[in-house]
Amino acid sequence: MKNPLFKRLPYILKDEIAKYLIIFLFMAGSIGLISGFLVADGSMIKAYNDSFDKYNIEDGHFRLNDSLSKENKKALEKEGVTIYDLNYIEEEVESTSTIRLFKPRNKVNQVCIMEGKLPQSKNEIAIDRMYADNNHYQVGQTIKVGKKKLKITGLVALSDYSALFSKNSDLMFDSVKFGVGIVSDEGFERFKDAKIYYNYAWTYNEKVDNEVNASNDFLNVLVKNVSGIDDYIPQYANQAIHFTGDDMGGDEAMMTVLLYIIIGILAFVFAITTKNTIESEAPMIGTLRAMGYTKKEMLIQYMTLPILVSLVACIVGNILGYTYFKDVMAGMYYGSYSLPTYVTIWSGDAFIKTTIIPFIMMVLINYGILMKSLKLSPLKFMKRDIKKVKKNKKTLVLHRLGFFSQFRLSVILNNLSGYITLFVGVLFAIILLMFGMDMHPVLDHYQDIVVNNMTAKYQYILNTPESVDTTAIEQVFQTIPQEFRDSFLSLIDDQYDEMYDNYKTKTKGAEAFSLYSLKTLPESTIEEDISLYGLQNNSQYIHIKSLPKKVFIFQKMLLINII
Repeated sequence: MKNPLFKRLPYILKDEIAKYLIIFLFMAGSIGLISGFLVADGSMIKAYNDSFDKYNIEDGHFRLNDSLSKENKKALEKEGVTIYDLNYIEEEVESTSTIRLFKPRNKVNQVCIMEGKLPQSKNEIAIDRMYADNNHYQVGQTIKVGKKKLKITGLVALSDYSALFSKNSDLMFDSVKFGVGIVSDEGFERFKDAKIYYNYAWTYNEKVDNEVNASNDFLNVLVKNVSGIDDYIPQYANQAIHFTGDDMGGDEAMMTVLLYIIIGILAFVFAITTKNTIESEAPMIGTLRAMGYTKKEMLIQYMTLPILVSLVACIVGNILGYTYFKDVMAGMYYGSYSLPTYVTIWSGDAFIKTTIIPFIMMVLINYGILMKSLKLSPLKFMKRDIKKVKKNKKTLVLHRLGFFSQFRLSVILNNLSGYITLFVGVLFAIILLMFGMDMHPVLDHYQDIVVNNMTAKYQYILNTPESVDTTAIEQVFQTIPQEFRDSFLSLIDDQYDEMYDNYKTKTKGAEAFSLYSLKTLPESTIEEDISLYGLQNNSQYIHIKSLPKKVFIFQKMLLINII
């Protein structure tokens, strides 16, 4: 015999269309938003990781005060590396920003063309896409670079500048005031008056097991064969390359938890509203049960609409996630980083997290609440006695309380399950409210911390001038731990005192210090940045009552490279 209640489903849907429509839109929108985020995030991460091989990104680079001779290049390449010439110049653009210009790259740190084409003539230029967007430059537009006018032929993404750091020591990149670009060989020769930065990248001929040890070994070889090292940055310490990869994927856990909270709330809403429907139709349910209909049949009938609505919401949410929301989320990444072109990748993990798990949550929560509501006997349903009373339940003695106190307490105890449900709902609502309201205070607090922790209003980092001889090593550094000597000692200049006298400032209150940054070992659970400061005795900006003597070995030194 066909269950006659199934015929009522269209009428129930019609009568309560507002409730089901709101839940459907909320669920589909949430799944679409989170699904789009996970798909875009996963696709972007894969495109970023693949770019290392696809565009042959460097294993590090160094900058010299003069060009690298052929003899020195051959000596370095005997150590199992390949050296590439990546010289560049820097010029002002429209007197508002600075652009770093490179020659065409065909072997290392290759270029991804986002729009247009690479420059062919001496009067053309291709600039970074994000830099162009932030400064409102378009393909076909003519801009003034230095004293020369160049036509923009393309928008590109340089694989070694996914984050536009002009200096690796900067706390944050600036894609408005700094950009990178490509000019032709003839175009590069036009800037004869500009200072050339002799920059060289290297790649290992064979894959290395430990990048830190390999870069330290290469640094020792570099110091022995080359003088006048102005900068040395291995790939693993290069913020322009790794800042983007470290940032992407960090919000996945938060977005997933947010989705589950929303789905949990919607599931409870479905279950409670369906439970109210059961209470209002209790006599009819009791009659059907007395006629031979089982609890399973009744459960299926009342779970049909919630399951159908949830299923359609999951399907629509995934369609929105892979179409509209995916592009929205990808646009957020492209608005922050200079990423290469990506291809949308089907993510099984995203499908499970945003579709399978929410659907299972919806089914299980509804099943648990409705199954409990349908456990009563047919007689209780027909008598509307749907409050399940436990056997041998002890009765609370309330005669010592006043009448109104007894009445209030009885109401609370009789509706305890409803109050618990209300409490859970309010708790979820508070959590969602915290997600939205806490972000602004957190950012303000972080801003205050950064400002309050500044040692001085202005800080300047001076690299070692060209005139300083960097071949000798200070004997005072024998106290430095062995694992740091190779990289530290090769960068310390024994002529600091003489150089410092020539580079004093007339600014009142200025105080010299040295700075070096390290990262915790790769084996650590969380990678942290550690800054080492070399201070003067009785510093007026940093007051430390008791300072170990070994710390002062860093004073009266100037480090060549600020990592």
